[in-house]
Amino acid sequence: MPRLLDTTTRTGTIADAVNFLLATHGASALTMRAIAAECRLSPAALSLHYGSRRHMLAVAALATSRARTARMQERARRDGVLAFLPREPEELLDVRAWLGWCELDRNEEKLHHTMWWARAEDRALLDVTLDHRLQPTDLDLLLAAVDGLAVALCRPEDPMPLPAAQELLSRLTADLIDGTVA
Repeated sequence: MPRLLDTTTRTGTIADAVNFLLATHGASALTMRAIAAECRLSPAALSLHYGSRRHMLAVAALATSRARTARMQERARRDGVLAFLPREPEELLDVRAWLGWCELDRNEEKLHHTMWWARAEDRALLDVTLDHRLQPTDLDLLLAAVDGLAVALCRPEDPMPLPAAQELLSRLTADLIDGTVA
C-alpha cells in the first residue's frame, strides 16, 4: 500500500529511489511508475508534488549532486585525490548512479545546469585537494581520468579492480604534479 508523502524527506526518498534505479537498471528504468514503486508511493502522489518526471529528476539530480559533493569534500581531507574514486566495492553502486546521471544529462535539458554545477564543484575540489599545483589543462586531464576510471570500474564484464584504479590515479596525479606528463 502506498505511504503518505513526508514533505521533509520526500526529496531524499525520491533521490535514493532514482539513484537505485539508475545504478541497478539504467536510465531507461526511470518511469514515474517505477520510481513511485521504489518509494512505495503512488504515481499520482509523485505527479501531485513534482508535476512532471522531468522536474522530479531535476530535483533528485540536485539533491544527489549536493550529497555527493559533501561526501567527496569530507573524504578529500582524509584521502586526497583518491576521494574521487570509491574506497570499497560497496560504493560502486553510487558510482554507477552518478554515471547514470551523466548519461541522463546528455538527453534531459533540465539537468544541464545541475550537472554543470556538479562538474564545476568536482573540478574546484580537485584543485583545492591538490593545493592548486596543477595547470587548468592538467586538472581537466585528471578529471577526465577519474571519469574514465569510474567507467572502467563499473563495466558489466571484467571491471577494473579497485586497487588498480586507485594506483593508476595516484600515479597519474604524481606524474602531473612532477611535470612528467606532457
